[in-house]
Amino acid sequence: MKIAVIIMRISVGLMFVFSGLIKLNPIEIFELTFVDLGFVSWSGAPFVARFLISVELLLGALLLFGVWQQKTIRASLLLMVLFSVYLIYLLVDKGNDVNCGCFGQGIPMTPIESLFKNSLFAAMCIALILFDKVVETEKWKKALGIVLILLSIATPFILNPIQLSNNVHASVEPFELDITGIPKHFIGSDSMALNDGEVIVAFLSVSCKHCKTAAYKLTIAQRKYDLPRVVAVFVGNEEKLPKFWSESNSDFPNVFFPNKRIYKITRGKFPTIMYMKDGLVMDHWTGGTLTHKEVEKLSRQ
Repeated sequence: MKIAVIIMRISVGLMFVFSGLIKLNPIEIFELTFVDLGFVSWSGAPFVARFLISVELLLGALLLFGVWQQKTIRASLLLMVLFSVYLIYLLVDKGNDVNCGCFGQGIPMTPIESLFKNSLFAAMCIALILFDKVVETEKWKKALGIVLILLSIATPFILNPIQLSNNVHASVEPFELDITGIPKHFIGSDSMALNDGEVIVAFLSVSCKHCKTAAYKLTIAQRKYDLPRVVAVFVGNEEKLPKFWSESNSDFPNVFFPNKRIYKITRGKFPTIMYMKDGLVMDHWTGGTLTHKEVEKLSRQ
């Protein structure tokens, strides 16, 4: 029984450490989850996301080193219950064809898959509460616990620092977009027309993780604000599009543009986002400059 208890404690600890670390790169999709839920603002999301990762790392580290075991196990069980409540909400709201984000973008999981995972580790926690009878934590482990708290808080901010001033966006003078070569059904479609009214055009690659982040940002912004219609122009393997929508929690009217001119339009940068009005490009962004702050500004165009 003692060996089984140790194996379960280490398993839960490793799961939390792995879950925290894998969310760090890329972290933006995880940040946007909190904005999507309405818990925090765009500017507050990077801090909340890193704090929650710190909590996961801390619980995992405390379990691995056997520090404050009973309290840590109970806290771990509570966190998994909270995660499961979110997963049930996600399942009801968006269905099972989305990445829940529990293991970031590294290992996409559906809400149901993650609920099974949480059930397994929650059962381990309950078993540990019942059978891992540790009377008191030794003094040296208490000192180690303080060190682990400090390291867990610092780790997400060190491994993936919050970018406060990089990639500053510079506005551009309006210019006409040369749409030569873009498929005619794209230009003529009521939902896809580029030269009629206001439209946000996202030039995306189906295999680009930054494009998935940009698509998710636009999805949230479109839901929260009175944005112009959003359309997507893709490059890449069309068969990968369903996976793109699933992992980015998004879906827009779209077309694939195999013509090499797309690289001239975007200057080879994906994603490239353009705000157009009556056929003129009024402003544009790349993945690096489409910051949370810029998305808020875009909503006021």
